Amino acid sequence: MAAIRMPAYRGILMPRQIDDLVAYFAAVSRLGRLDDPAAERGRALVGKFRCEACHGVGGSGGTPNPGSFKGYVPGWLGPDFAELARDELELRGWIRDGGIERLARSPLAAYFLTRQRLQMPAYRQALTDEETGAIVTYILSLRPKR
Repeated sequence: MAAIRMPAYRGILMPRQIDDLVAYFAAVSRLGRLDDPAAERGRALVGKFRCEACHGVGGSGGTPNPGSFKGYVPGWLGPDFAELARDELELRGWIRDGGIERLARSPLAAYFLTRQRLQMPAYRQALTDEETGAIVTYILSLRPKR
């Protein structure tokens, strides 16, 4: 006998809601295919380098990070992302160098970046420019289009 049992949702969820849940599960569990081959390659690299261990499943964020400004590792989906990486070039730099020069020059930002327990590793030696670009493409594909 199973200790945990999946409840029945018939009569609780409408078919459209079930479809939405299936689509969400496919996206976060890597079952869904991405239309862009570069984004698909980026997703594979994010898995290979275990980026979601800190940035959360599908870039949802929220991993506790004592000493950081907000107390957690930012995800790629919410407003924290736009505050940290203003554009594709900064995101690329963050991946390659483990930080952004603009923030390193800011005394307040540098204070929090140096004291936070979890530090973003620099992947310059581990990733080619093409691979870095694929990860950037994947991350940006997750963000809402404006």
